[in-house]
Amino acid sequence: MIKSRPFLLFLLFICLTHFFWLTAIPGGKEDSLLLGFSSKRILLLCMTLLPVCIFGIISTRKLNEKLLKYEGIFKRITPFLSVVVIIFGCFFFLIPENTFRIQITTPAIWQRLLPVVSTYFWIAILLISFSIISENKAHMSKTGAEGREIFIDFTRGFAILLAILSHIFFTYGYGNIFGDAQFLIKAFTRFATPGFILITGMMFELVYFQRALKHGLIFSTRSLLKRSLSCYLAYLISVFIAWFNQVITTQRAFKAIFFLDGSPYSDILKYYSILLILAILLIRLRLIFGIKAIAILPLLVWLINIPLNKIAWSSIDSSLSNLTSLLFGKPAISPFSIFHSITFISLGMVLGFYLRLARQKGNWRSFIMALISFIVLGSIVSLLAVFPKSLVRILYLFANDYRTNHDLAYYSIGGTGALLILGLFWTIRGQLSSKWLNSTIVLLGRDSLWAFTVGNSLILLLPHNDNRPIGVILFSLALFLITIIVIQIKNRLKNIFQHPLQIHCLTS
Repeated sequence: MIKSRPFLLFLLFICLTHFFWLTAIPGGKEDSLLLGFSSKRILLLCMTLLPVCIFGIISTRKLNEKLLKYEGIFKRITPFLSVVVIIFGCFFFLIPENTFRIQITTPAIWQRLLPVVSTYFWIAILLISFSIISENKAHMSKTGAEGREIFIDFTRGFAILLAILSHIFFTYGYGNIFGDAQFLIKAFTRFATPGFILITGMMFELVYFQRALKHGLIFSTRSLLKRSLSCYLAYLISVFIAWFNQVITTQRAFKAIFFLDGSPYSDILKYYSILLILAILLIRLRLIFGIKAIAILPLLVWLINIPLNKIAWSSIDSSLSNLTSLLFGKPAISPFSIFHSITFISLGMVLGFYLRLARQKGNWRSFIMALISFIVLGSIVSLLAVFPKSLVRILYLFANDYRTNHDLAYYSIGGTGALLILGLFWTIRGQLSSKWLNSTIVLLGRDSLWAFTVGNSLILLLPHNDNRPIGVILFSLALFLITIIVIQIKNRLKNIFQHPLQIHCLTS
């Protein structure tokens, strides 16, 4: 529980610190009204002290008793308002480093407002921190980790890590960071997408198909549609941030909303918005015809791809080409193709089937045999697809052209690499349950939507002017640390909203 005295002590420290900070800022010609300060400066000084005055007054016994009947409202509103203040504060702090479309102040006024905004920012942090500390363990919701295979969550978290790192490296320039080794590093980060989509296919089989079996297809459909809407809303947030920071124009942002143009680092959210709707048909197909129908889908995809290559698609300059590229990989614009990625989804669903079978039998034999068989098959297809190119040439093409052109080699090499990574993490699954991994990489895997949205948004917002290796490392560490903190706070606030607790900041 939040006690009045420690809370007020922290609050007093925050307010007084920022009060003296504001008084120390040199004034302009207008600062001469009272004690060398203008009326505007006095107003700002009062605003820095206002919170401690308010909390001091409402902590009195008489007023406290009167406010008890509004306790439920405080429980709901306080975390929400705190998050809004924190978000506003973050945007305000980043104003000098970015070119936001709304420039609130001149540099001089921004410097004056900084202590005031910082006051309320840290008070919001304080409120959330004390709310989380006061969370009753008896009411905490379960994490849902029971029955989950930690190596799957870890593999997905690792794929997210690779994907965001690839975006960071792209922002700084692969060549600027890695020099001659850029294609090797870029080729390795290319395994992120196949790995993540393959895990998604496993989730279709292990989660959504099982829901359809137990509760009916309608129940599973609702879950998928809800998840699809969440991905689309996250995509809209990413587009808005890119537009707000003037990375894309207003016209381009408007088209991006309807998938008729692209937005930096948000293609995967757009992709999942559609894929999760397609999953409804895949699960229905799975219910009617069984796992064998899913297993033959990759063969059908690449047979159908032959006539698709002969169709005269819209030119790259056409807005419609962005949508057809997302759906069918034609023309070569989008790094994601719903049609071609059925290869990864199908592979994941079949692998999920054998994982569930292994669980039922109580041993891993069927899963291991399936994993090895797919790796062997993928290796054979990869060798046939790239023959007779040299290894250096293959690395270059896999890092660049294969993905953009949705070549068979990208899907065979990418799928094989993803399976090898999954197999590696399965082998060391016993070492993946440590607390720090659960709080970092596994957390990213379990909250993948938040990880992508927050991580990629930070790439657009955080300053990245230092191209030295140490600058890239510090930027990456800061980005992942902030992402993990945001997800942790989100999870705690979710518990607080689901199980409102008595936050006694008004009681002694």
